[in-house]
Amino acid sequence: MRVCHITTAHSRYDDRIFQKECCTIALEHEVYFLVNDNFDDEIINNVNIRSMKIAINNRIKRIISSKRYYNSAIAVDADLYHLHDPELLLIARRLTKNGKKVIFDSHEYYYEQIKAKEYIPKLLRTLIARIYKLYETFICRRIDAVISVCPLRNQIEIYNPFKDRCKKHCYIGNYPIYKEYENKLHEKKDFKVCYAGGLTHERGITYLIDACYKAGCKLVLAGSFSSEEYYSFLKSKPSFECVDYRGQCTMEEVFGIYSEASLGASTLLNYGQYFKIETFPVKVYEYFQMHLPVIISNYPYALQMNEEYKFGICVNPLDVNEISNGIKYFMNNKDEEKQRGSNGYMLYKSKLNWGKVGKELTEFYNEVLKEK
Repeated sequence: MRVCHITTAHSRYDDRIFQKECCTIALEHEVYFLVNDNFDDEIINNVNIRSMKIAINNRIKRIISSKRYYNSAIAVDADLYHLHDPELLLIARRLTKNGKKVIFDSHEYYYEQIKAKEYIPKLLRTLIARIYKLYETFICRRIDAVISVCPLRNQIEIYNPFKDRCKKHCYIGNYPIYKEYENKLHEKKDFKVCYAGGLTHERGITYLIDACYKAGCKLVLAGSFSSEEYYSFLKSKPSFECVDYRGQCTMEEVFGIYSEASLGASTLLNYGQYFKIETFPVKVYEYFQMHLPVIISNYPYALQMNEEYKFGICVNPLDVNEISNGIKYFMNNKDEEKQRGSNGYMLYKSKLNWGKVGKELTEFYNEVLKEK
């Protein structure tokens, strides 16, 4: 069968879409990957990467360009289309009416995340989130299947947010592809905390910087700040002197940073879906890969998993003293640092890697395609 993945917001080498999903499905089917950039077409690992030659970064402009995305998609003439961004829901029904199978891959629970978007006026966030959820439900009930990363948890239960909102559903966890890594913690002279990813207040960066300064250690950061104003605000704080900022880095450079570090941080604040997800942020899996112990926000899933597997310390991400004390614990207990890093690695190696999930994705695809 011919399969076509489409993204308007992710890069052509995106870890989840290209490295995991496209390359896995290409082992059994003919795969095309349509991307929103201006680079040349290429074939990698039997995946036909095609540029839609649009390269629009603004979400509003992407929404009003849906006709162009549809024309690019239908030109591939695939049997199944796998959509990776919420604005692509605008072309989903047109594809099904052309006799095509359609899967929507909900990388996040967008209606939860909309509620945390500070660029949307606070009074409008809940209204926009409700409108989006209604539209998402309307489309998802009329296409063939939905994929999401994990269940959510509220005060009562763990639940599937797409239950009764789609015909067919599957969880595909965003676990890393299994690779052997070595991190020689005992050979490191300086204790460093690391974080690579979106550098925003919501991701706990403000309090993490203050905590590392208070603990007397270096914090290595990589990624893009949410705005120049936020970056300027952080640089004006005395605590910023503990930061070693590396800018935007390649994945190879990011893992180089991990190899320097003694502790990985993931102190997301309680915004949007962050404290409701039954999974770890992608960064945490990367720390596991590198044998790093983790200091992580005390949301329910992390508390439960750390109680069982003891890979790090859970902290209140708003409490600078608590974060700082967690860092100091590992600074002063090298054996515990090594043991918890090893525990995280064994959890990744035995349970939380792409191997099993890739097979589940292939089985789900074949189940959807059989109905054609």
